Amino acid sequence: MATNQPKHQELPAKGLCRFNDFKPFIGMSRSSFLALVKDGKAPQPQRLSERMSVYKNEDIHRFIDNPVGFKQ
Repeated sequence: MATNQPKHQELPAKGLCRFNDFKPFIGMSRSSFLALVKDGKAPQPQRLSERMSVYKNEDIHRFIDNPVGFKQ
């Protein structure tokens, strides 16, 4: 008998992640987050390819801890 319990989600302290990996933890849409990135108020992405960006988990944790006072 299978149960449909949600997986425990956790963002590792180190490594790289994509937006959908940390979206559940920030509570905002991609466009809102990218507006903050553009203004320098959220972590800057690293481009892995033309269509793929990743973020440092350490930077995302700092942003989650203090989104108003985040500085790159």
